[in-house]
Amino acid sequence: MQGKCVKTRVGGLTELKPADAEILAITIEVKDAVEEKVGKKLETYSPVSYKTQVVAGINYFVKVNVGDEYLHLRIFAPLPCTGNPKELTDLQTGKTAEDEIIYF
Repeated sequence: MQGKCVKTRVGGLTELKPADAEILAITIEVKDAVEEKVGKKLETYSPVSYKTQVVAGINYFVKVNVGDEYLHLRIFAPLPCTGNPKELTDLQTGKTAEDEIIYF
């Protein structure tokens, strides 16, 4: 994100943003883990919006439409210098389109 300044307090969540190609790619990276956690294959899997949190890397809090409900995913992207992959660190089920993304 070189050249982009994001207004946020350290450790706080950013404002809500619409999902873009980067968020789609990140959610696809963890789709297998999401399906394992919810116990089923997800035919519909479409990120809608997200917030981020800067830690020792970035936490992505993403709302994903899975057809009959929405999921809130927390995905951790470690610092690039670690060489570690992104990982699904938590997930909330039973969400609606109107539910706000908050820290979990």
